[in-house]
Amino acid sequence: MKVKEIIEHLKNNYDEDDSVVIAWWDKESFNPDLVNNPSLNWESACYRMDDIDWHDTHDKITDALQTWLEVEQ
Repeated sequence: MKVKEIIEHLKNNYDEDDSVVIAWWDKESFNPDLVNNPSLNWESACYRMDDIDWHDTHDKITDALQTWLEVEQ
């Protein structure tokens, strides 16, 4: 996803005072041999990430929130 698309999505869907959880990774955060492989189109790969099942990531964030809540009590 392009940064400009993220900004537009946030502007259209959230109040500027809302708090949201956002996670992102840029190309430099991955193994260079993988992302610089001529057979991989990085731009296309970014868009294909929308098709990934992000359920596990959501579950991990939920678990972390639950742990922090338990620690605070």
